[in-house]
Amino acid sequence: MSRRVLIIAFFFLFVVKLGVSFNYAKRLFCRHPELGSGVLCSFTGDSFSYTGAMENYITSGEYYFLFNGKKVYAGRVPHYSIPYYLLRQVFDKETSLDLFVALQVLFETIAFFLVSLLIFEITRSKLTFFLSLLFSAASFFYTHYSIIPITDAPAASLLLISFWFLFRYLNSEIPRFKNWVFFSILLAIATILRPYFGAIFILVAAILLFKYRLPVTNVFKKGAVYAIALFFFLAPWIIRNYSRSGKLMIFQQDKYAGYDVSREVELTRSMLSSIGEDASTTWDKTTAAGFFTPSMYKNSSWQVPAEILTDSLLKANFFAIRNLCIDGVDDRLQSAAFNLHYNVFIDGYRTRYKVKYYFLNYIRRVKKFLIHSGSYYFSYNKTDGCNKESDYYIKLGQSLFYYLCLIPGFIGLIWLAGVKKYGLIFLLPTISLIIIFPIILGFIEWRYFLPFYFFHQIGLFYIVNRLILFFKPAI
Repeated sequence: MSRRVLIIAFFFLFVVKLGVSFNYAKRLFCRHPELGSGVLCSFTGDSFSYTGAMENYITSGEYYFLFNGKKVYAGRVPHYSIPYYLLRQVFDKETSLDLFVALQVLFETIAFFLVSLLIFEITRSKLTFFLSLLFSAASFFYTHYSIIPITDAPAASLLLISFWFLFRYLNSEIPRFKNWVFFSILLAIATILRPYFGAIFILVAAILLFKYRLPVTNVFKKGAVYAIALFFFLAPWIIRNYSRSGKLMIFQQDKYAGYDVSREVELTRSMLSSIGEDASTTWDKTTAAGFFTPSMYKNSSWQVPAEILTDSLLKANFFAIRNLCIDGVDDRLQSAAFNLHYNVFIDGYRTRYKVKYYFLNYIRRVKKFLIHSGSYYFSYNKTDGCNKESDYYIKLGQSLFYYLCLIPGFIGLIWLAGVKKYGLIFLLPTISLIIIFPIILGFIEWRYFLPFYFFHQIGLFYIVNRLILFFKPAI
C-alpha cells in the first residue's frame, strides 16, 4: 500500500479515536462529575500516585504521593509522568492532563494501526487491513483506560508497538539487528510501566532458544540489549532511591507500591483467592473483596458460596474474619484472633474441598478473569439522562467485539502459530497474563488483561481473511 493511503488511514483512525474519547468522557462525567479534570481526563483510581506524584514534584520539589496521610517517595516510577511534567512547564494542571491523555489516545491509535499493518503483512490482503481498521475505530475497549492517567493503556500500547519490531525481526530473511534493538527498548519502557511484562521477554527468549534454535550465547546477547535498556532508564531512579533510603529499589519500594496494606488484608486476599473469588477489586460491590471492605460491604451484592454457608465451621470463621475486616484489627489480641480464624478456615476448606482448593478454584479464577460483559467500562442507565437510547445497542456491540477477540481471536492465534514460525509470539501476552494474575497472584481485576485485545485482534482477522479466501478466492 502507498504511504499516502497509510497516512490518511492513520489520520482517520486517530480522529475517530479522539472523537470517541471526548464523547465517552462527556458521558462518564455526566454520571460522575467528580472524576473530570478538564474535558478529557478522568482523574480516578491510582491517578493520584502517578501524575499526582509528579504534580507534587512540580509544586514542592519533592516526588511523592500521599497515602493515608503518609508520604510515599518510591511508590511509582516517575518515567510515566515525564510528558506530564513537560506539559506543566507550559500549561495549567487541567490542560496538561487533557493533553497527557490525548497523548495516550495517540499511542492507542498507533498500536491499533500497527495491529492492522501486522494483519496486512501476514495476509497480504488490503481488504482485511481495512476491515481491521474499521473494527479498531468502532471499538473503545481501551478508551476507558486511555483517558485515565494511569499506566495500563499506554503500557499495553507500547507492548504491541514493541511486537511490531519483533515481528519484523523474525519475519525477515536476514534479520536486522536494529529491529531487535527497537523491540528491546520499547519493551523495556513498557516493563518500567508494568514490571510483569518482563515475564513476556523471558518467553520470547525461550522461543528464540527452543523454536528458532538460536545458540544460547546469541540469546544471551539479545537479552543483554533488553537488560541494558532497562538499566539505562532505571539507573537514575535506583540511585535516587538508594541515596535517599539506603535500600535497593528497582521499580518501586514494595509490591503494593507504598500503599498501606496490612497483614490481615493480605491474609483475607489469600483466603478469598483460595475459594476462587476476586480478592482485590475492593471498590466493586459484586466482588468478594467488596464484601470485606468497610466502605463497600453495606451495598455488597456478592453471594457467599453455598459450601461455606452450609458448613457451620467454615461459616463461623469466614464471617468472623469478615467482621474483623469491617471493624478493624487494632491490637495484638484481635490480630491473634484473626490468625486463628484464618488458619481454621483454610485448614477446614482444604480438608473438605481438596479438588476445589488445589484445582477447580484456579479454573474458576481464570473464568472470572476472562468471562464478563466485555463492556463493563460503558455504563448504561436509561433513567439518569446520561445515555441515549442507541447506547444500549452500542454496549451490546462492544460486548460482541470483546468476545470476537477473546474466542475466535484466540483460535486464530493458535491457527497462525501452527502455520507461521513467528505466530507463537502473539500468544505470549495472553499466556503470561493468565498465569501471572488469576493463577499465581489470584488477582482477577479485568484491567490486568488489557493487552490481550490488540493481539487477539490479529488472530480474529487472520480467521476473517481465511474465510474470505474460502468463500471468495478471487478477492
